[in-house]
Amino acid sequence: MYASSTLKHLVRKSGQRSFCVAKKNTAVDPRHSKIIVLGAGFSGLVASAYIPKISKVKNFEIRMFDPQVNHIYTPNLDLLPYDIKTLDQIEKPVFQLTNNAINLEFSSIASINPANNTVVTKDNREYSYDYLVLATGLQPRIDKVDGLQEALEERDDGVVSTSSVEGILKYKRKLDSLIAGDIIFYSDERTKSFGSALNQALLTDAFLRENRGPGLRNMSRLQYVTSRRTLFPSVKYSIKIQELLKNKNIEFDNYGLKLVEVDAKSKTALFRNLDSDKKVEKKYEILLANPEYELPEALKPLADNNGDLNIHPQTLIHEQYSNILALGHCTRSNNFIPSRRSTLEQGVTLAYNLRSILEAGGAPKKLVRYSGVTEIPLFVESRTCLPVRIDPKLPDLVTRPSTVDYYKEAHILPELYFRLLSKGLWFENTGLRVPQLSAL
Repeated sequence: MYASSTLKHLVRKSGQRSFCVAKKNTAVDPRHSKIIVLGAGFSGLVASAYIPKISKVKNFEIRMFDPQVNHIYTPNLDLLPYDIKTLDQIEKPVFQLTNNAINLEFSSIASINPANNTVVTKDNREYSYDYLVLATGLQPRIDKVDGLQEALEERDDGVVSTSSVEGILKYKRKLDSLIAGDIIFYSDERTKSFGSALNQALLTDAFLRENRGPGLRNMSRLQYVTSRRTLFPSVKYSIKIQELLKNKNIEFDNYGLKLVEVDAKSKTALFRNLDSDKKVEKKYEILLANPEYELPEALKPLADNNGDLNIHPQTLIHEQYSNILALGHCTRSNNFIPSRRSTLEQGVTLAYNLRSILEAGGAPKKLVRYSGVTEIPLFVESRTCLPVRIDPKLPDLVTRPSTVDYYKEAHILPELYFRLLSKGLWFENTGLRVPQLSAL
């Protein structure tokens, strides 16, 4: 028999937060880990790379769960339809990117019991932890749009989505065979990748001009539709992006329209105006739908009243359970847009705070804070990129699209990610040097 590890909860006050002290194992338990990381995507890999480097937790003390055996560099997914990147270039087996000592479990999590510090897999295996790191990302709710699931499953239908690799590759096939037609790029206000539909609209315009010629491009009507009331949260960047879309003849005045139904037979998309509640019909040759996303079912008991994860936006520690931390898209909130840039900074923040908790044996004297900086790369053309950087502490400094930023985003950063960052050796802004963060 193996003795299971538990957490002795000692209520200590540090501001408004209660902290717990992890009780050391008195025996080896094959189902217990000091740290469990849920998710082996971009944010999960960042966490598993930075935690041992900064917090001094041993790799063998980490257990990672994800049902996918392959890892995709998601920031480059938008480039697949245009042969800027291939799937082979951005997809690697998970085990090649993680330390061999980390326990990889290719399983889905059915439930989390934070009171008992346990997770249960979908095949009903229970594992316990001292600390839990949530890096699951978000799940698409395609079912909330009538007819969308059926249309996406049809190989030759004109409805595609950026919610999966299959959907993006389907768009590539449709685009390769397209001569001219109406293309709608829809982005839900609660989608995961905020800039994805914008990227597809901008890159599709460049693709048609370069491969079909200006004449045939002008025969195609490109529309960007969103359920947001504004084009972008930043006013200055909204104006800048509007100028870009106008110059490229991409319609963009379809704000506050939520996709509610797709009729694949008649090639009609039905939207609801969120202000007037009126229905708006739009015909399409291709409909690219970037749907609503939400937390995976297992994380919903850890959410707030808005359905977002109840995480402190700066410390990344759960507001109720102090041994649960999070990073990546699952930390999304109404005032925050996750991105590659934000996930890297969150990874460093999370690792430092975990180290402080471990060293203090409970309530740490100091916690570092995530600054809230995020950056969305918009690929304005096939070889030009506009990095949209949002810093809550600074006024918007609108930059110009450049080829340097394009090569950085499309070619340099992915190589650094696979070769160095995944091993905890690269921190972007400070290179090989571990960055120092300001105290909360």
